[in-house]
Amino acid sequence: SRERYRYRLRLGAEGKVTDDVKVGLGFASGSNDQRSTNETLDDGFSSKDVRIDLAFAEWKPVDWVSVVGGKFKRKDYLWAPTDLIWDGDVNPEGVSVHLQTDNSLGNSYGNAGYWILEEYRDISDDPTLAYIQVGQKFKSGNFFGNVAGTYYSFDGLKDAAVIGDRGGNNSLDAGGNYENDYDAIGLSVEAGVKDVFIPGKNFSVFADYVKNDDSDEDTGRAFGFKYGDKKVSMPHTWQLKFINADLEADAFPDFLPDSDRFGGDTGVTSNEIVFQYAVAKNIILGLDYYESEVDAPGLDDDEQQLLQTDILFKF
Repeated sequence: SRERYRYRLRLGAEGKVTDDVKVGLGFASGSNDQRSTNETLDDGFSSKDVRIDLAFAEWKPVDWVSVVGGKFKRKDYLWAPTDLIWDGDVNPEGVSVHLQTDNSLGNSYGNAGYWILEEYRDISDDPTLAYIQVGQKFKSGNFFGNVAGTYYSFDGLKDAAVIGDRGGNNSLDAGGNYENDYDAIGLSVEAGVKDVFIPGKNFSVFADYVKNDDSDEDTGRAFGFKYGDKKVSMPHTWQLKFINADLEADAFPDFLPDSDRFGGDTGVTSNEIVFQYAVAKNIILGLDYYESEVDAPGLDDDEQQLLQTDILFKF
């Protein structure tokens, strides 16, 4: 049993350089953990770290094209309805492009990027990730949806040292290096209805699937639902969400999935329930409960229950 009191600070700004170019920066509390900006109340009132969380330039020459480079928010350039393989705090580093066009069904879009995972002074083949995503958003009356397919191509990861000093439950060789490559295909989908039971409240179901062909423990999937307001910000808005996730040990690199699902390990099955409620404008209460279990060959069975309570102030 463990109990912690934690806080997080994020501060950012954006500014236009020209009509079609903007830059952004962000600072956040925390350490070098790419999946968390939390600080724990400990160490005799010691001063805590503040680090660069965002530093990017974005170019939008026309309405249907945007290009970004630096350290930026992932969600604008790679869509995923769950945190099965992408923790919400991960801000990638590299370059990405987003394309979109309206059609009779709604909106078609494409995302692609080349992201740097590590840099070695004595090795020329640095680990990188290239991806391409093609998707379609649907809209008809009160019905809406989104479906996307993604291909992930990791280069230089196999036989490389673990990223972020953690191998987690990924398969490693005797030297502690990655034993498998992690090229993978993914499928994401969400479908919902607006104004269900109560005006302004939406209901949707969603799912994520990923498969890496270089291992026997190669599959991940998540599904769930959410009900409530689209955005929790104004007084008395709220949202309830449920996710069931099963991520096998080598489905995806272990430094990227949700860090709260059994410490961010792969080889884990989990149920998660999230509830958010705005008590006032930009003051949000949150409850997040995980019930997780290790489920991977060769690993001892272990279970974890995690309850997080949050108060969020936006300004």
